[in-house]
Amino acid sequence: MLDRLRDKGWISEKKGYKRLGSDRGWKTRAYANRRLKDFFNENLLTLASYLIYNPIPDREIILKDTVGKEILFRESEETRQWRCNIKDYNSSIPPLLVNIEDLPQELKEKYIDRVFSSGRGISLPSPSLIESTNPILKQEHYPLLKDMLRLYFENCDPRRLSLFTLRLLLTGNDSPILLKQEQVYRIFNGSWRTGGRFWGPTYQGFSEKVRHCILIDGEPTVEKDYSGMLLGMALNKAGIPYTKDPYYRLTHGDSELKDLFKLVGIVALCCGDLNGLKGRSRAIWGLNNKIRSGKLKMPADLKTNTAMDKFEEAYPELEGMLFKGLGLELQFVESTIMNRIIKRLLRKGIFPLVLHDSVRVQESYVRDLEQVMDEEYEKVMFNHTGHRYKPVIK
Repeated sequence: MLDRLRDKGWISEKKGYKRLGSDRGWKTRAYANRRLKDFFNENLLTLASYLIYNPIPDREIILKDTVGKEILFRESEETRQWRCNIKDYNSSIPPLLVNIEDLPQELKEKYIDRVFSSGRGISLPSPSLIESTNPILKQEHYPLLKDMLRLYFENCDPRRLSLFTLRLLLTGNDSPILLKQEQVYRIFNGSWRTGGRFWGPTYQGFSEKVRHCILIDGEPTVEKDYSGMLLGMALNKAGIPYTKDPYYRLTHGDSELKDLFKLVGIVALCCGDLNGLKGRSRAIWGLNNKIRSGKLKMPADLKTNTAMDKFEEAYPELEGMLFKGLGLELQFVESTIMNRIIKRLLRKGIFPLVLHDSVRVQESYVRDLEQVMDEEYEKVMFNHTGHRYKPVIK
């Protein structure tokens, strides 16, 4: 590699020598020229800051009170194990790219511009890296590029930084977005048996169409999710199995109604009495707040109270379970399932992107994912209910 760098004028050398008949002498010394320094400063240092994971100490597990304020806690064997699992996950993050070439302009403006403005992603390749005058990027110089980056990224696990990904980053014509490697953490709400969901990465805020453009180490990805997971687990807890989307009773396949009643179901399950305010009133207030903020659109002929009534009428099996805060307990069950899925997939050498009740993996591993999701749901729900239930995965 040193010979190739010298031949291209990227380094200078001072030849060493060894005195005959003696152990004395000088080793050959190599110095980076301005050209090599500029290349690193302009391109690879930026690339490195996005590819190398820098953990924030003691932020893997967060406990909050009922109003969202963080609580100091004493470490236990259980929290240490959770923390260890999160560290294993975070240290395994491969390069995550978003191939935005075919995204509609409105989605680029809504999501990708926000990624840039928040410093959570960079556009690659930069012009200086793909100029035809840059000799290092010609086909015959890929071995040189590989050797340089192997030395430069010596802290990276080689399984997380393939040469294929480097070529896509540095020479691709579709200018993918490289997402910054962000720490995943779990948030528990009020106790160690409520909440526990995984939070942190930028991609969790992407729409499904944008997530579909995510590449893991250069490979397209597929997402599988538990259909109506929170409601489905509540039905299982009530002793009711289901074989299709649990919300179908209300929506009959209508996607807009599904978005509406999914939110109605979540607040009905998660809201309990607090500070003298009844759980149902808190749920209605939450829906009205979503409407005022523009995050929820209600049909013109439907009011929030009426929507809540329809939900209660559609699921009589849940009588006595709504407006009790049960949803937060079920979120802990959900996060336990996700934690087990992550551990199993990592052991198989598969890196999953976690989005609460769904998981995204490389296309080549989708069958492994479906099997693991099915098995872990059945195991955890058996421990929770004493009965074996199958999930609906789509």
